[in-house]
Amino acid sequence: MLVLSRRADESFVIEIDPQTTDETTLSSLFAHGPIEITVLATGISYARIGIQLPKGLRLKRSELINKSSR
Repeated sequence: MLVLSRRADESFVIEIDPQTTDETTLSSLFAHGPIEITVLATGISYARIGIQLPKGLRLKRSELINKSSR
């Protein structure tokens, strides 16, 4: 399980891992289980979130996506 802390207006993106082939179907991505998101803790200005992804999917923090597109 990946654990992230997010503040107000921060986000993350779940996408298909680029190493996954084009022939991979959606049902095969979820054959190992669903995406599970758990709120582990909350505070005044943050939430701690646990995320479990099936193989073939990946998570990126949105601030890293914005940096790489510059």
